[in-house]
Amino acid sequence: MISTANGDRGLCSDKTTASSSSMAQWNFNEEEKIISAEILYILHAAVNNIFFSSFDGISQLFSRMFPKGEEAKGMKLSSRKVAYEISHGLGPYFLAKISKSIQSCSFFTLLFDKTLNESNKKQLDIHVQFWNCELNSIQQSYVGNEMLFHATASDIDSAIMTCLKKANLPIKKLLMLGSDGPNVNKAVSKIFDHRLKSEVGEGLVNVGTCNLHIVHNAFEEGLQLDTFASITDFLEDIDIWFRKYPSRKEDLVISSQCVDEEVVCNSLRFISLESCQEKKDEDLLEIPLKSIMEKENLKYLDVGHEANKKLSSIEAAAKRYFKLDAQNFYFSVTFYLLKKLPLKNQLLKSMQVLHPVARKEPVNKTIGMVKRLTKMLSRCVQQEEMDIILDEWRIYVSDEEIKEEWSVEKQPDEDVLQWKNIDAYWGNVLCLNGINIEKKRYYHLPKIVKAAVCLSHGQAPVERGFSVNKRMMSDRARMDQTTIVGLRLIKDSIKKENVSETVITKEMINFFREAHSKYKAELLENESKEKKLDNVKKVPECVQKTTQDELHSLKYNVDSAHKLIEEGNKCLEASLKRKSFADVAAAQALITAGNKRLKTS
Repeated sequence: MISTANGDRGLCSDKTTASSSSMAQWNFNEEEKIISAEILYILHAAVNNIFFSSFDGISQLFSRMFPKGEEAKGMKLSSRKVAYEISHGLGPYFLAKISKSIQSCSFFTLLFDKTLNESNKKQLDIHVQFWNCELNSIQQSYVGNEMLFHATASDIDSAIMTCLKKANLPIKKLLMLGSDGPNVNKAVSKIFDHRLKSEVGEGLVNVGTCNLHIVHNAFEEGLQLDTFASITDFLEDIDIWFRKYPSRKEDLVISSQCVDEEVVCNSLRFISLESCQEKKDEDLLEIPLKSIMEKENLKYLDVGHEANKKLSSIEAAAKRYFKLDAQNFYFSVTFYLLKKLPLKNQLLKSMQVLHPVARKEPVNKTIGMVKRLTKMLSRCVQQEEMDIILDEWRIYVSDEEIKEEWSVEKQPDEDVLQWKNIDAYWGNVLCLNGINIEKKRYYHLPKIVKAAVCLSHGQAPVERGFSVNKRMMSDRARMDQTTIVGLRLIKDSIKKENVSETVITKEMINFFREAHSKYKAELLENESKEKKLDNVKKVPECVQKTTQDELHSLKYNVDSAHKLIEEGNKCLEASLKRKSFADVAAAQALITAGNKRLKTS
């Protein structure tokens, strides 16, 4: 697939935006200038992984360092303020910018992957890839994460939908879901595909799972053979032996200096790229795997000069076993790659037409690929636009204003040309004006181009994000999730060398101002939820206490009734013996009262 990245911008990108915004900063009042200074220092701390605790007392230090600076005197920074400004101010600001850019674009690809973090929870990181109309290039951005305990397809689907809602991303613009290869991720794709079909009539675009994971798993498949089991176990034992034991590492260095014999590690040689340049996909698909395993083909197995040199010194039987093992490894890896790679994916084949070199091909050959690509991305265009796209493609193929330097660049001190990022090339092409200077030359073709180049090439952005997570801060496990997300959004939006060049806008200042009130509101909301939860927990206790009181009261009434009846019977018996009718009436009254109390109890 054609490579894209946040590389060179197109010629028509608005270069005056940054300068005009910078000029606007001169119109800030004193309070806004102080806020701007605080924002820049917080951004610097976030990008460079500076501990929040270092902000305690920093305001007084700035006042001493810059006694005449009004901004330095007005800065009020603390570890708590930095935390909520990142989580409720600056982080949401950059997320809102991403959301705004996606709202104005045609479609986007969503990438996700999960890993175990320092809190021993499964963290699901979510990225998006889309065509940024302002930068006129592809943009890859982190948009948030969700914590998981169980990671079933339903759990992941729910987490992604929660993140989409937080980031205000329209699911109707979701073109592709990028992930690695586990079956649970395939189930997630099926859920989203069904959801999109029910909402917009068409499902997700499918270009397969991450190719890097497939290649990695292919080599792992080869290493599962019995021949390599002992080697794998040995390497794992070495890793366990030296991990977290610096003394053992030092002993190894000292002992290795005493070894006189040079140890040479020989690796198998792979096919050079030069020999594959003229090959086609069809040639790869027709590999006769069974013939590879035939014994007479062992003599064609090339393991490299150094390996052959070593093999010449061993017995013929051992040499043959070695070549058989190498043959089995190649067979296992090749079989896995042919089974898993999307080699027959027609969309990927059609996308090759977007490469600059395709302009040199006959138009009757490329027009068929464009037609196929348009049909496969039919969600992105209207039915009546398809023929117009083909007409614009014919204009593009013969367009003399397209410069070669847009697609290739010469490496310094080298006589080698290197392809530029494909989005930079198309960014320049799509900015060409038509006969009417106020209108672009290509109006319908960009819909297909932008949709195609925003498709995912693999999980590299998400995997890099996991590395950022680990390097971010050592006490990250104690941070609130919103703070972690805010830090990642800042780090993803601003590079280390660009902090001082960051444009502070009125919108950013407003987000900064509102952070404290949002933080307080969230605290009150959480406190209210905790109180409700406590009240729910207290209800069973109250019910239990009430029940116990009622039981005590009931027992008391029953005991009293029995006593009245017992006393009435005794009085009645004595009255009858004395033949005292007055006492008999009193005894009957006691018995009646006791029976009445029993009934009411």
